[in-house]
Amino acid sequence: MKNRLIHVFFNVDLRQSFTGLVKTLKSKTDRVMKQGDFVLFMNSKQDMIKMFCSSTNCLLQFKNEKGRINSQTIVDLPNYVQGNSLDYNSALRKVLTKKLGKPKVSIKKIQNS
Repeated sequence: MKNRLIHVFFNVDLRQSFTGLVKTLKSKTDRVMKQGDFVLFMNSKQDMIKMFCSSTNCLLQFKNEKGRINSQTIVDLPNYVQGNSLDYNSALRKVLTKKLGKPKVSIKKIQNS
C-alpha cells in the first residue's frame, strides 16, 4: 500500500505535544485515517514539519537547517519515510528532476602523466 498525505496544516505552533496536534487535526476534519495515511503540520517559518503516520501511530519531526522546506516536496514526503526517519533530500531531488529534467553530467577520466 502506498503512503499518502491526506491533510496539510500550515502556520501551526509545533511546540504542541502529540496530543495538541491530534486535537488540531480532529477540530479541522472528521476524516477517518486509513493505513498509510499521513497528516503534515508545518510551522509559520516553513522550515519545520511534524508528520503523523496512521500506520505506526507515530509523529515524525523534520527541521530543514538550510532554510524553508520546498512546498512542492510536501505531497511526496510520506513516500520518503523509512522507519522512523524522513529522507527529505531524496524528495527534493525528485521534485527538481521533474522540473529541470535529469542532470547531464559528463565525467572525463583524467590520467596522471
